[in-house]
Amino acid sequence: PVPFGAMVTSASNQSGSIVADNGQVYLSGMPLAGQVQVKWGDGPDAGCVAEYRLPPESQQQSLSQLSAVCR
Repeated sequence: PVPFGAMVTSASNQSGSIVADNGQVYLSGMPLAGQVQVKWGDGPDAGCVAEYRLPPESQQQSLSQLSAVCR
């Protein structure tokens, strides 16, 4: 998982969020598909991007959970 405390942002959620234990991130107001950027330092290897896609029925749920690979 990405490091605890890393910052996560997306084009639709510039306020972002912070990575919790075990690489978990909670974001709200996200579109069904997109990318999130993760940054945990200033170096060239201190960040990654994860693409995600939520199923359409997730719009009817109060909470959706998915896994993504940060590259």
